[in-house]
Amino acid sequence: DCALRVEEQCAAVSANDSGVIVAWDVFTSDRLERSFAIQRPGPIVSLAIRNGVAAAAESGGAVCFVSLKTKRVFCELQAHARFLSAMAMHPARDVVATVAEDGTIAVWGLPTEVTGAADAEAAPSAIARHNPSLMFAARWPDGLLTGVAFCGDGDDALAVCAYDETEIVAWQ
Repeated sequence: DCALRVEEQCAAVSANDSGVIVAWDVFTSDRLERSFAIQRPGPIVSLAIRNGVAAAAESGGAVCFVSLKTKRVFCELQAHARFLSAMAMHPARDVVATVAEDGTIAVWGLPTEVTGAADAEAAPSAIARHNPSLMFAARWPDGLLTGVAFCGDGDDALAVCAYDETEIVAWQ
């Protein structure tokens, strides 16, 4: 989690095709300790971590957001209708991109966790900032999408690749 300050504890996450997500406390390059584990219903195809939030892309099209602080899934998003094949976290912004085998591409603003009574009692308009927000959506007709990455100056472009294609498509 490169977004944490130096004095804060570093963390890493791992997952497998059985749906188990494991969070690790990283003390040195060769010393990790398991912090907690969460069982999800299906295989995890991609993981990313930023600012104490792990995003886990599930093969069924969902993305779950796990708080490393409270050690729980605090938000779930049905991002795609079909197999979610790849996900990428923006290196400098709280944004995640997802692609699926049905040719759909989406960029989502990361949700924030509601933790206190004041947050829970907030007005509906204030609660909306806690939910993931769709920032961009597109479709690659007849593309079985297999990869996505932020790229270009300032990482403002989105590169997407598809199975059995010779080109990479980019959106600015």
